[in-house]
Amino acid sequence: MSNVKRLAMLGITKEYPGCKANDEVFLDIEHGEIHALLGENGAGKSTLMKMLYGVVKPDSGSIIWNGTPVSIDQPSVARGLGIGMVFQH
Repeated sequence: MSNVKRLAMLGITKEYPGCKANDEVFLDIEHGEIHALLGENGAGKSTLMKMLYGVVKPDSGSIIWNGTPVSIDQPSVARGLGIGMVFQH
Protein backbone atom coordinates (compact mmCIF):
# COMPACT_ATOMS: atom_id res chain seq x y z
CA MET A 1 0.00 0.00 0.00
CA SER A 2 1.12 3.55 -0.67
CA ASN A 3 2.52 5.85 2.03
CA VAL A 4 -0.13 8.41 1.06
CA LYS A 5 -2.78 8.87 3.73
CA ARG A 6 -6.43 8.57 2.74
CA LEU A 7 -7.26 11.74 4.70
CA ALA A 8 -5.24 14.37 6.49
CA MET A 9 -6.94 17.29 8.21
CA LEU A 10 -4.23 19.78 9.17
CA GLY A 11 -4.74 22.58 11.67
CA ILE A 12 -8.49 22.81 11.11
CA THR A 13 -10.02 25.72 13.00
CA LYS A 14 -13.61 26.95 13.09
CA GLU A 15 -14.82 29.75 15.33
CA TYR A 16 -18.32 31.10 15.86
CA PRO A 17 -19.08 34.27 17.84
CA GLY A 18 -18.18 33.44 21.43
CA CYS A 19 -17.21 29.82 20.68
CA LYS A 20 -14.18 28.16 19.13
CA ALA A 21 -15.70 24.90 17.85
CA ASN A 22 -12.41 23.47 16.52
CA ASP A 23 -8.95 24.72 17.46
CA GLU A 24 -6.15 23.53 15.15
CA VAL A 25 -7.42 19.94 14.81
CA PHE A 26 -5.10 17.40 13.20
CA LEU A 27 -6.50 14.07 12.00
CA ASP A 28 -4.79 11.40 9.86
CA ILE A 29 -6.59 8.37 8.47
CA GLU A 30 -4.78 5.64 6.57
CA HIS A 31 -6.33 3.52 3.83
CA GLY A 32 -8.52 0.80 5.35
CA GLU A 33 -8.71 2.33 8.83
CA ILE A 34 -11.91 2.89 10.75
CA HIS A 35 -12.09 5.66 13.34
CA ALA A 36 -14.64 6.81 15.89
CA LEU A 37 -14.91 10.44 16.89
CA LEU A 38 -15.79 10.70 20.58
CA GLY A 39 -16.33 13.63 22.89
CA GLU A 40 -18.77 15.53 25.03
CA ASN A 41 -21.68 17.50 23.64
CA GLY A 42 -20.31 20.70 22.15
CA ALA A 43 -16.79 19.31 21.66
CA GLY A 44 -16.82 20.08 17.91
CA LYS A 45 -17.23 16.58 16.45
CA SER A 46 -20.14 17.45 14.17
CA THR A 47 -18.53 20.72 13.11
CA LEU A 48 -15.34 18.88 12.09
CA MET A 49 -17.28 16.34 10.03
CA LYS A 50 -19.42 19.07 8.45
CA MET A 51 -16.20 20.75 7.29
CA LEU A 52 -15.04 17.47 5.75
CA TYR A 53 -18.39 17.17 3.96
CA GLY A 54 -18.50 20.77 2.73
CA VAL A 55 -21.46 21.97 4.79
CA VAL A 56 -19.29 24.31 6.91
CA LYS A 57 -16.16 26.15 5.73
CA PRO A 58 -13.11 26.04 8.01
CA ASP A 59 -11.62 29.36 9.09
CA SER A 60 -8.12 27.94 8.67
CA GLY A 61 -6.29 24.69 8.02
CA SER A 62 -6.24 22.31 5.09
CA ILE A 63 -7.72 19.01 3.98
CA ILE A 64 -5.62 16.53 2.03
CA TRP A 65 -7.46 13.67 0.29
CA ASN A 66 -5.35 10.83 -1.15
CA GLY A 67 -2.28 13.08 -1.06
CA THR A 68 -3.91 16.00 -2.86
CA PRO A 69 -4.99 19.26 -1.19
CA VAL A 70 -8.72 19.76 -1.74
CA SER A 71 -11.21 22.56 -1.19
CA ILE A 72 -14.51 20.98 -0.19
CA ASP A 73 -16.89 23.92 -0.38
CA GLN A 74 -20.10 21.97 -0.89
CA PRO A 75 -21.40 18.43 -0.34
CA SER A 76 -21.38 17.61 -4.06
CA VAL A 77 -17.59 18.08 -4.07
CA ALA A 78 -17.25 15.71 -1.09
CA ARG A 79 -19.47 13.12 -2.77
CA GLY A 80 -17.41 13.44 -5.96
CA LEU A 81 -14.34 12.50 -3.92
CA GLY A 82 -16.16 9.51 -2.43
CA ILE A 83 -16.87 11.14 0.95
CA GLY A 84 -20.36 10.48 2.26
CA MET A 85 -22.19 11.69 5.35
CA VAL A 86 -24.91 10.18 7.49
CA PHE A 87 -26.33 12.96 9.68
CA GLN A 88 -27.51 12.26 13.21
CA HIS A 89 -31.20 12.65 13.92
